Amino acid sequence: MDIQQGDYNPDLSNNAKETGGNLADIKTNTDNLASLIGFQIPAHDKQVIDEADSDNVTITYSLNDITVATKLIAVSGTTTTITVTFP
Repeated sequence: MDIQQGDYNPDLSNNAKETGGNLADIKTNTDNLASLIGFQIPAHDKQVIDEADSDNVTITYSLNDITVATKLIAVSGTTTTITVTFP
């Protein structure tokens, strides 16, 4: 069988079609990330990173030397957990 360019024209009409929004509508700036519940850190003028061990990192956010939030990033195997606490 000798196939020439343009001979193969498969019927793709039965394939699932992508529907939904326009890629231009996807917001990727950090303002949108800050609006996620639990990731919104209050105003702060200082952050201190403490790497207690190779699996845990604590970030303390403070304003005028008063702690406003603490974020714990813990790794266990292939799972990473982020916990934000407020005083």
